[in-house]
Amino acid sequence: MELERIHLAALLLTTESELRQAQAALDGSEEARLRHAAAHARAVAAWSVTEELLLADPRTVVWA
Repeated sequence: MELERIHLAALLLTTESELRQAQAALDGSEEARLRHAAAHARAVAAWSVTEELLLADPRTVVWA
């Protein structure tokens, strides 16, 4: 379970970092908007996966 926690924390940190970078790069262009939308979708998916795993095993605590 320890390895799973490490992977979940890394996933959350990575997707949040990508989302922050995409948000900072918003310059009004369509490409920047699409990059931000994709990063947002990945972040939502990462949180969803984490939430599902926590519901399956509440002993798994993720600090991110």
